[in-house]
Amino acid sequence: MDIIYSNSQGKRFVLSEWNVGIDDITPLFARRWDYVGTENPRTNSTKLQSFYRTLSETKIVIQMYADSKDEYCKTMNDLADAIEWDIINQTPGRMIVGDVYLECFLNEFNPTEYDELFYTIDNEVTVTSFFPFWCSDKRTSFYLSADEIVSDDDKSYPYNYLYNYGYRKYRDQLNNDHFADSNFEMVIYGPVMDPEIFIGTNKECLYKINTELQAGEYLTINSRSRTIKKYGNNGYETNLFNNRAKDIDVFKRIPSGRQTVGWNSKFSFDIILFQERSEPIWK
Repeated sequence: MDIIYSNSQGKRFVLSEWNVGIDDITPLFARRWDYVGTENPRTNSTKLQSFYRTLSETKIVIQMYADSKDEYCKTMNDLADAIEWDIINQTPGRMIVGDVYLECFLNEFNPTEYDELFYTIDNEVTVTSFFPFWCSDKRTSFYLSADEIVSDDDKSYPYNYLYNYGYRKYRDQLNNDHFADSNFEMVIYGPVMDPEIFIGTNKECLYKINTELQAGEYLTINSRSRTIKKYGNNGYETNLFNNRAKDIDVFKRIPSGRQTVGWNSKFSFDIILFQERSEPIWK
């Protein structure tokens, strides 16, 4: 199983091969849920209100090996530069184990046991995650189409969005095979005016942004970071947070299970589900 650290620029260091190795990965799999409760001394009990997780800090040992002093110095400098970039820009890298990842910073290094003869060193490293969940990304693509699926009747439903059949829509399926509702990133490709997408069967499942995208442009909706960004043909990034439909929650997590997806079939988009767990799936 590959173990990789990738910084926010995509610079990758394989920690399961020569010449950088992790001594023991299992401390990263530890987990704890904190809780909020109301104590009742009269009944000698506590009423549970909620569980939650905030940041996690875990110590691991990363070992460096080299065949020469030049190789040793290059490895140490490359890793330090990658880690410092994340910290200075306050953008997490990823600790990748197999096909899942943990967004994190390597914010503390304590080098020990340097062997000048064999160019080896042990580094006690603190891995800090402000969102301590292991995540796997599941991408589903939906394409523009000349074919549209139309209702067999003219029935009007309480929320005349997906089921207002005077406004023809194409429908497809999204399978969230996770045990819980999932955060997501939605990528919508131009050209399109005021794109709207339905996931589910009622008004609360509408995702709509009031903007125009030209051919070659795209926008992203990220529920985890609660951001909406447009990427223009000129290379500029535009914040579209205030362009979201205000009467709905465009950051609403996508429910577990098989969901109906509806749109007007005149544009393409991707949905990346962030399937999050407290620890990686054991394989």
